[in-house]
Amino acid sequence: MSDLIPAPSPGGEFLFYQSNDGRIRLQVRLEAESVWLTQVQLSELFQRERSVITKHIRNIFEEGELVEQALCVNFARTADDGKTYQAACYGLMSLAEIT
Repeated sequence: MSDLIPAPSPGGEFLFYQSNDGRIRLQVRLEAESVWLTQVQLSELFQRERSVITKHIRNIFEEGELVEQALCVNFARTADDGKTYQAACYGLMSLAEIT
């Protein structure tokens, strides 16, 4: 897991997932009917290096497959040292789209 912990967010909630074998533990942000993950969280979810995730995201936006402004937002995150940082989070899908 990342050493960054999300700051509290009014209107958003955090969900935690862990595989049955205990290997994968993922914390996601649910806000405005979308699941939001950082590149680090995406790399944990797909069990790939962050550089691979970064490359794929960049290609998706460069090819116009998806619009970055619609799928990427910055959320404040608090690190173990108590400092707050802005972290880019990517929306995976709207829950409204699958209902």
